[in-house]
Amino acid sequence: MKFGLKPLVAACVAVALQGAAMAAELRVAINQSPWLDGFSKTAQAFEKQTGHKVVLSITPYFGLLEKIRNSLRSGSGQYDLVLMDSIWLAEVYGGGFLTPITKINPGFKLDGAVADFGDSLYWDAKRSLFRQDTGDMLGLPITGNVQLLYYRKDLFDAAGLKAPKTWDDLRAASEALKGKVEYPYVTAGVRELALNRAVPYLMSAGGGVFKNPSDGDYTIIFNSKESLEGLKAYIDLVKRSHPNPGANTIANVSQLISTGKSAMTTEVAALWGAINNPNNSIAAGKLAVAPHPIKAGGVAKSSSTAWVGGIPKNVPPEQQKLSLEFMAWLLKKENQASLFENGSVPVRTDLVGTAKDPHNVLPALSAAFVEAEQVTPVKEGAQIYNVLGLHINRALTGERTPEQALNEGAKELHDLMKAAGYKTAVGKDL
Repeated sequence: MKFGLKPLVAACVAVALQGAAMAAELRVAINQSPWLDGFSKTAQAFEKQTGHKVVLSITPYFGLLEKIRNSLRSGSGQYDLVLMDSIWLAEVYGGGFLTPITKINPGFKLDGAVADFGDSLYWDAKRSLFRQDTGDMLGLPITGNVQLLYYRKDLFDAAGLKAPKTWDDLRAASEALKGKVEYPYVTAGVRELALNRAVPYLMSAGGGVFKNPSDGDYTIIFNSKESLEGLKAYIDLVKRSHPNPGANTIANVSQLISTGKSAMTTEVAALWGAINNPNNSIAAGKLAVAPHPIKAGGVAKSSSTAWVGGIPKNVPPEQQKLSLEFMAWLLKKENQASLFENGSVPVRTDLVGTAKDPHNVLPALSAAFVEAEQVTPVKEGAQIYNVLGLHINRALTGERTPEQALNEGAKELHDLMKAAGYKTAVGKDL
């Protein structure tokens, strides 16, 4: 049997056109961050497997929220998928800008091994609360950027030290390492990051920002005696090691660890890829990871700084389906392992033994996922972080005493919450 050339060419053209029609472009709003490179490499694997194109619109952190706001409020969205810091979620969720995941795919179920970071994927619109039991699923986790302790294991071994578990252990290690490194323990303390880095100390002592926000109790505990104990411990620890901790950015911290000038930091998980990169860090291969130290007999809690992907209402249904396809693919166990191996931060708790982890990062990371919770779970979350961060920073720089910083921060927070219509209260000054 013979086949003519024209029918064969026509068939090839038809197949090519069908493939082109199936391929699509996914527009993603994302921030410039330490985990970006690993995320980008993993997204390239999705492109190869599916034929779709992932276009990353990369913006510095402090400009991304405004870009997302503008896109969500427009008649036609600029982005098919928006990646959000957890402190922005209440604003975006509460604005009604996102399409519930189960509306796009009614049969979608989240794997039990995927962390939800304090119910941060779910929003109860009636009560304006993050609640899995009563809320709609409005997002899926992208990166589990929780806080961890990084320390130079070689220096610890040489000094006969073990990984610090408590504040007392951290203090003892700092004293033992004086003279061996310039700054034994450092964290980022600038205004934008000050609250996030200090709040694990406040919470471990039984303090924090709000009393029980998951149930709508916005009683302010920022100026409680427990918060004061935590803040004093934090200031003591960082000032023992660095003359001006309030000026440290995350870039400074990364540089101090990478150049060998510092031996310890409690920082976000995304920092690992930078400080353990042999091309940029003399500490690479010498670092170990442990959970954030806590008060002796205290609780292990930290502020969730996970990133969550949301699918806007103002994009076509086919683009919404593509966004969900990408996130569902990213959450698969094998792709989470690749994400971690590529230098980004996964969100699954079952990767131990699956992903290559020569420095044993995953056990501490998985534990931190369980401890993470929303500290400012209200629409004004980003504003609160900025307000309270200023007062924590003033305490770090010595411009205010810890008592003054907490009292002034609590008063400003109370005024903000009351003006926004929340039922709230604040205790007496310290």
